[in-house]
Amino acid sequence: MKKLFLLSMILCFVFAGYSQRATPSKQMRDYAVKRVHPSQHSTVVTQLPVLPSYKADFVPEEEVIGMTRYDLQTNTSPQNRFHVYDDGTMGAVWTMGFDDPNFADRGTGYNYFDGNAWGEQPQERIETIRTGWPSYAPYGENGELVVSHDFGAGSLLYLMRDAKGTGDWSEMTLEGPGEPISWNRTTTSGINHDIIHTLAIT
Repeated sequence: MKKLFLLSMILCFVFAGYSQRATPSKQMRDYAVKRVHPSQHSTVVTQLPVLPSYKADFVPEEEVIGMTRYDLQTNTSPQNRFHVYDDGTMGAVWTMGFDDPNFADRGTGYNYFDGNAWGEQPQERIETIRTGWPSYAPYGENGELVVSHDFGAGSLLYLMRDAKGTGDWSEMTLEGPGEPISWNRTTTSGINHDIIHTLAIT
């Protein structure tokens, strides 16, 4: 009895397995898969690289807006040095100096684009003292801000004016929290750019 039961179970499994087998149609059996040969890529580059954000036929315009002999511009991390305003005007700054080798004249080179043309290339810094590494940002409803450091004094120098591109700069010094500060990175925010954010090291 046990042998008969075991044989019946084996036959059930065999028939169940056989019934699960799929038989492909004649059309599927005769289907041929085409062999695709790998394409041979040339190692010769015939096209010059282009900037990905521009169309290939767009050539960016360049214009020299200022000069300097002092070439240590960033000390690893660049500041905000350029701003395009909503009305199409632009402001730009850089660390400028011409007096090799100690650069006693070092300070901020500044130029402004009024919507039609850049101003004359500056020959003197905008600060009254030796500074370096300026940050540039809009300030107030229509003004601008430049923040650089006076490394010798261990403080930051803020230059502000109410009308961008014109007028006298007003200067303000920011001392460190009981120790020298330098290497600022400054920007502004708020509806009228009246909130100043400054990072500096001690």
